Amino acid sequence: MNTKTGKILIAAALVLSLAAVCLAGFALCRISSSPAYNAKDIQYVMYMGTNVPVDETADENAPTAAQERARLEKTLTRHFAGFTIQEAYGGWTDDYGVYGHEFTFVIYLSDTTMEDVKKAADDLLAEFSQYSILIQSNITLTEFYTGK
Repeated sequence: MNTKTGKILIAAALVLSLAAVCLAGFALCRISSSPAYNAKDIQYVMYMGTNVPVDETADENAPTAAQERARLEKTLTRHFAGFTIQEAYGGWTDDYGVYGHEFTFVIYLSDTTMEDVKKAADDLLAEFSQYSILIQSNITLTEFYTGK
């Protein structure tokens, strides 16, 4: 191979390499701007007890579900721009084999971080005198749909 042919091959390799880099950059831009890619989110779900018996008539001094929800909403509003609360009943068996149950809230959060979720959980642990709050994080696809 002569010097001229070698220079042409090197130039061709450089042009092809540059084209490959440009094509890869274009592909990354297309992928990152696609709706499915931008919609990836982590949904946080908190399960929080209230110390309110499942049967509210068992203790007439116990707060109602509506009162507890209002307390919860006040704390969550300080931490998050949006949330969903679902009412549930939680049950467990403690280390001594004693079964317990209580009125429970399930809280759904998106567009936040685990750090912010734990800050809110710290406030909720104190506010509701709970030993722990179960926090789950799930990868989801999220879209704020506003119509056609």
